[in-house]
Amino acid sequence: TLQNTGASDITITGVIISFTQSGSGGSPIKQNTITMNSVQRWSGSVSSGSTVTFSTSFTLTAGTTYSNTGLFNFSRALASVTSLVFIMSDGSQTSSYSW
Repeated sequence: TLQNTGASDITITGVIISFTQSGSGGSPIKQNTITMNSVQRWSGSVSSGSTVTFSTSFTLTAGTTYSNTGLFNFSRALASVTSLVFIMSDGSQTSSYSW
């Protein structure tokens, strides 16, 4: 869930996601796409901890809650996401929980 409890809109322009892979061996996991609010915001191939800049920013409207709005696709199964940081249009960053 993403929530903007403030009086002004917030624009997310990118993320930094750190993750671990299941098991040992095999090729390293890559992040492939990010979709938010049913719109693909980025596609490519990056490793854990890379900064991803969206091709289309995502605006959290003031006073709004978004449930199940983010879809992060990877090249194969993850063991865990150790951190998720949202990057805002003003350059500030907000950490999210890990899963």
